Amino acid sequence: MNAPKELSPKEAKAKILQILQTGEVIPTWYHAAQRMKQRDVMDDDIQEALANGEIKRPAEWDDRYNNWKYRVEGTDVEGEELTVITIIIEQDHLLRILSVF
Repeated sequence: MNAPKELSPKEAKAKILQILQTGEVIPTWYHAAQRMKQRDVMDDDIQEALANGEIKRPAEWDDRYNNWKYRVEGTDVEGEELTVITIIIEQDHLLRILSVF
C-alpha cells in the first residue's frame, strides 16, 4: 500500500472543511471516545474546532493507521480551547479523530 501524500497545513485545512460538509467525522472507538468522555467533548465541539481551528504544525506520520496525523487547534462551541488530532482518509471522505484535548 502506498503512503498517502502529506498535505500542507493549508491543503489539509481545505480537505477538512470539505469533509465536514459532505463526509463523515468518526472518533476512534477506544482512545478518542474515552478522551471525549473524560473531557466532556461532544461531536459538535469537535466539528466546531475542526471548522474554526488552525493547523500550526507539520503533519506527523501515524504507523498504526498508515496515514498522516494533523493537529487542529481551535475552540469548542463554548469558545474553550480544543485541540483535535485527526487523520484524513480521502478515498472514504472521512476524518478519523484520534484524540482530543
